[in-house]
Amino acid sequence: MKIKATRIGDNPNAGADGLDGAPGGGGSGGGATEVDIAQTAHGLAVLDAIYYDGADWVGALADDADTMALGVVVEVADVDNFTYAITGRYTATAHGLTVQEWYFLSDTTAGDLTTTEPSLSQPIVYVEDANTVSVYAYRPASVSGSSATTTLTAKILIEEIENTTAGEFDFDSIPAGYDRLIIEGNIRSDSSITADIGYLFFNTDTTVANYHSQRNSAQNNTAANTEASTPEFAVISGASAPTDAYSRISVVIEEYTGSRIKTAACSSGALVGTTNIWSSDGYMSHDSMTAAITRLRFRTNNHATDQYFGKLKLYGEKEVTLESLFQNGKVEIETITNTTAGEFDFDNIPSGYKRLIIEGTLRGDVSGYEDNVYCIFNTDTTASNYHNQLITAIDATMGAGQYPEASTPLLGRVPAVSSPTDSYGQFKIVVADYDGVNLKTAISTFMSYVNTDAIYNGQGSMVSAITAAITRIRIRTDNHATDQLLGTLTLYGEN
Repeated sequence: MKIKATRIGDNPNAGADGLDGAPGGGGSGGGATEVDIAQTAHGLAVLDAIYYDGADWVGALADDADTMALGVVVEVADVDNFTYAITGRYTATAHGLTVQEWYFLSDTTAGDLTTTEPSLSQPIVYVEDANTVSVYAYRPASVSGSSATTTLTAKILIEEIENTTAGEFDFDSIPAGYDRLIIEGNIRSDSSITADIGYLFFNTDTTVANYHSQRNSAQNNTAANTEASTPEFAVISGASAPTDAYSRISVVIEEYTGSRIKTAACSSGALVGTTNIWSSDGYMSHDSMTAAITRLRFRTNNHATDQYFGKLKLYGEKEVTLESLFQNGKVEIETITNTTAGEFDFDNIPSGYKRLIIEGTLRGDVSGYEDNVYCIFNTDTTASNYHNQLITAIDATMGAGQYPEASTPLLGRVPAVSSPTDSYGQFKIVVADYDGVNLKTAISTFMSYVNTDAIYNGQGSMVSAITAAITRIRIRTDNHATDQLLGTLTLYGEN
């Protein structure tokens, strides 16, 4: 590429092909910094980005820190002489570059400029307008940090158990996939003493002698430690402690799915008397268990005579990247609340998710116990363009009010005017592959309290004739717009 041009401040009628109409003149005009080079058969062109390889000036390449550009060719006097600029603003009539864009040194073609920033970034030319460019001496920089991952520790609730009647806490379905398990909460024993002892059992092994524990504790100013062949490692307020005194406990279990001997650590604090506080740190190990933990039971040392009240939460904790939270998370797109009956029209659905989820509560304004809910894709309101199947039940009767396959976008039923006051049905719809090229489908689950002693629930599926991407979803009754819907629905995108 050769451009007949002038450097800002030079004589436009001076001669050679290039951005600088006057050969030589290092440092002259427009604040430019230029260097004249004599090199036999250099093979370079105007706007080539170059570097010195120790023998010759050649095209630079942003794939290695040692081949980054030192300047840009602004004039080619002949096959053996050229001028490059380190900095400067140049007039280049009809240069053909994109206006108001930064150009970076290419990482794929030596000497080329590109508007796509490589991971080893060197912005070197800015295009001011159709006839003006500037050369800059910016130091190259790695931009890999812009795509580097930020690691976070996510604490995810697995299960919560609340005992309003005394009993054990049995977390009996623990999933794999976390780095550690954490149990936290506030509990109290119904034992007729001021302080009770807490046991923790792994899986189905309730044999006390298979565990070994060490507990360091302090009661007011008196410290003590206990070592025993038991799963004992927490002190819990008992029935003789002050009214409503609940102990705070925190349990951590590392590598619960690994192949090592299973262990747990616990800290607890118990108010056992009016001015009597008992704190404890415990550590417990199973003598031989190496199998993954899938169940945890927290109970007293005198189970089942003595039991627990209170609430415990089981969490899984693991390292995640910030990127994965956004990519794999459930992102709210829009929430619609109808305080006046109407349809729910999600009319601006973005692409980029694997599936769409619509969740919320609904109630119809038809004068009956229930109303039918339709799901309409895009602008297609023709019922015969959809096909559905519902499986439903009311109370103990399977198939009561069941709808057979039909040409309709019906996905469920919700309470209506004759249902109990303020009864709203729970409704969930999932639309997978919504911006793909396949026929568009949806599945639903719903539960409606439609009468004083009648609960209507079921699941539905629907397919439409549409293959275009879904950009709009409308939730309405089957007799829209005569009958309408109240409630709140939220549209999510999920990856």
